[in-house]
Amino acid sequence: MNLGFSLYPDQHSLEEMTAYIQRLTQYPFQRVFLSLLQMDVRDDAMMEKYQAIIELCRSKHLLVIADINQNLIDQLNWQGQIVGNGKAFGLDGLRLDEPLF
Repeated sequence: MNLGFSLYPDQHSLEEMTAYIQRLTQYPFQRVFLSLLQMDVRDDAMMEKYQAIIELCRSKHLLVIADINQNLIDQLNWQGQIVGNGKAFGLDGLRLDEPLF
């Protein structure tokens, strides 16, 4: 069985998220679930925070799986290249939060 945990970067500071990730990597977790739906792509500080969290998780050998939807795909200009852009963003998997149109 694979174990995973969820992160909510919009609700906690980067320092709190880092301490939480460090604490949980003492256990056999293999995956992190991260919702990108709350991310404001126009907020550079927020984008950097999400990137830092993804990079930390990857450095701890955790698979990062993110929730996305059509609105986020449009905001990030990922149309037609969802998988490639998700990988470039540092993600290992994507979960559609609602149908794509």
